[in-house]
Amino acid sequence: MRTLAWIMVLVGTPIAVGAFYFALKPIADMYRQAATDPLADSMPSDGKGVAKEMLVPAAVGVVCGGLASAGSLMLFVTKRRRRAPKQ
Repeated sequence: MRTLAWIMVLVGTPIAVGAFYFALKPIADMYRQAATDPLADSMPSDGKGVAKEMLVPAAVGVVCGGLASAGSLMLFVTKRRRRAPKQ
């Protein structure tokens, strides 16, 4: 169980961090473009295009974040069971 938990944590965490980076990148690009050239017409009018770009990476980040959290919880439980006095 510990091996599976470590795999879940070590695989889920970097994927989740990378996915959240790619989910927030369109917003950062939009603000960077607005700060660079405020009068440009290339800004999205309603933001739905930005939301569509963010949807898949955010979903992947949530799933992998949950995977990493579950692995972390499994490691915590196994650690507590080993420390518990045997009766």
